[in-house]
Formats: sequence, structure tokens, C-alpha cells
Amino acid sequence: CYAVTDASLEKICSRCTKLQDLHLSQCMKITSKGVSHIATSCPNLRTLILNQCQKVKDNCMEDLIKGCPLLEQLSCMSCDLSESGLIHIAKLKHLKILDLSCISKLTRDPVMRIVQHCPLLTDLNISLCSTIDDVFMEHVAKYAKSLNRLIVVSCSITDKGLTALAQHSRTVEHLDVGWCSGISDKGVKYIARESKTLRYLGLMRCDSVQHSSMEQLVIEHPLIHFSTMILDTQRLLSRARREGIQFDDTSS
Repeated sequence: CYAVTDASLEKICSRCTKLQDLHLSQCMKITSKGVSHIATSCPNLRTLILNQCQKVKDNCMEDLIKGCPLLEQLSCMSCDLSESGLIHIAKLKHLKILDLSCISKLTRDPVMRIVQHCPLLTDLNISLCSTIDDVFMEHVAKYAKSLNRLIVVSCSITDKGLTALAQHSRTVEHLDVGWCSGISDKGVKYIARESKTLRYLGLMRCDSVQHSSMEQLVIEHPLIHFSTMILDTQRLLSRARREGIQFDDTSS
């Protein structure tokens, strides 16, 4: 909503002090000042969505975490944050769902700290961050004991990261490593074979993974949903045919 401003947010928060869920995605006029109003007035907040609020900066994060210690879900996609602001998120002991995707200044170290100090974290999205690499994956495998869903699209993950997760994680069911150019058949085969919990593996535009290998893995590991461009297209066409949709296969 483009009409929401810091002033209007202050009025909402001051009159709704028991607020638990607040969604402010694409409220482009909201700044750090508005987030500070939330921190001051809404101590019971459980969910805060700030996606694409690009005027939200580091200087409000410490106040937010202190003022809203019960937060369970925090989404800051495309906010103007860096390590100095993100490091405070590690103090949220009730945090379960975190989205830090598409943050240009995001680095590996604060996210590793969050993973280590937020024991209830089940869902993490840190896509589009080049500093998220195999060292991070090893850290996740070691410390993220509750993590169920990990989205690391277009990061610097290789087969080594998949291997670490397969060897040490006992909780991850949903893993998306799409657009990670360092992923190959070797890593995909290893995690499919060794992981006891994996049920979804996203591999969109992992161009070093051969389709012939994926066809074999689909047969060998029926409990895992493998997602690639070709496999997803095949599933979509198959579903359409089952529903009676006819395709003209003749060329004009």
C-alpha cells in the first residue's frame, strides 16, 4: 500500500498495542522511523513482514528486536540492511521463520550467528547472496537443529555444501539451490542418497545437472520431489492431459 506512511503507522500502532501480525510489504514510504514506532508500541508482535520496504535501514533493528522480543516470523526481503543491523536478529529466541532474500549488503557472518542463536528456526530464505557458500551450509548442518526449509537460490553453493547438509542435517526437508552454478550431478546424487529427511530439492537452472541423471533419480528416490525446468514442464503437461486438455502437436 503506497499510502501508508510513518505517521499513519504510528497512529495504528499506538491504538493497537496488542497487535500480533503486521504485513507492510511494498509500503514504500515506511522508513526506519516507522519501524521504531512498531518497536515502541507493539510488544506482543509475532509476525512482521517488511518486504521491499527499501527505506528500512540498520538504525531501527536494535529497537525492533528489543521492543518485539516475541517475534516468530520476520521478513525483510529487499530492505536496506547490512551486518550492523542484521546481527541483532540473533537475539530473537522465538524466531521460526526468517526471510533475508535479495538484500544486497547481506554477508555470511550475521546469518551464521542467527542460525546458531535462534534454536527454533524452521524456515530460512537467504536467496541472491553471493557470500552464502559451502562454509555457511556446513554451519547450518551443525547448528540448525530445527531447520525444515532452506532457500538459497542464486548463492555460492557447490556440491560440497550439499554433501555437508546430507551428512549432518537431520531436519531439512525442503531445499532449494536453484541457480547455483556449482551444483552438479555428483552433489545431487549424494544428497538424494544420503539424506533421510529430504522431500523437495529445487534445482532450477543448475545447468551442470544432467537431465538424464534427474530422470534416474526420480525413479530411484520416489519420496523426493525434484524440481527442474524440464521435469516441472513434463509434470504440468501430464496433469493437463489428465484433466482433458488437448494439445495440437502438429507444426504449422
